[in-house]
Amino acid sequence: MSAEAVLFTPAVGLAILRVVSLLLIPALPLAVVGGASAVTGPARVRLTPYVEIAALAIGVFFAPLLLIASGTGDILSLSDIFRSNGPWDLGFVQFLSQRVVPLLISPGDLLVAVSTGHASADVVRGTILLSGAAFAVVAGPMAIFRDPAGVGNGVRNLLLILWAAYATIYTVAVLLWLANILNFWCFLVLFAATLFVHD
Repeated sequence: MSAEAVLFTPAVGLAILRVVSLLLIPALPLAVVGGASAVTGPARVRLTPYVEIAALAIGVFFAPLLLIASGTGDILSLSDIFRSNGPWDLGFVQFLSQRVVPLLISPGDLLVAVSTGHASADVVRGTILLSGAAFAVVAGPMAIFRDPAGVGNGVRNLLLILWAAYATIYTVAVLLWLANILNFWCFLVLFAATLFVHD
């Protein structure tokens, strides 16, 4: 069988479709952020880009708390990642239904854990600190401009926080799932990557 025949088999097409869908899942919410940007128009003041960067940073810092709240933080040890029949030994559909979709409700899980006292003191302190920062970047534009554009900027910042948090934990989940699939081959991939970096 020629290389071209192997390349265009249904199995390869399905694998490519799965990779594309994995890449699209975190990218699609950016369309919503882009829609919010279209409504609010260009940045109102010089500091707006910095506020947006702060919103992204807040979302990234929220990610570990969301991982803990979702229970994913309990299955991050190397023994769990590479174990056969372990929590990351999942098919494509299982990965989407058992890891990707449940992570969507992790903000609610975090809120419940903090409000009911089931979260650790560090998680509670981190949640309060980051929630205060999130409130500042969301409510700040609304309070300063007091017009639809200010509200739009605040909503855009909120979407950026949510997207950055989810994209971060989603990326962690995808990497761990791929590490389980590749198993010891992932170390070879990392080794090859370090060779390219040094060149």
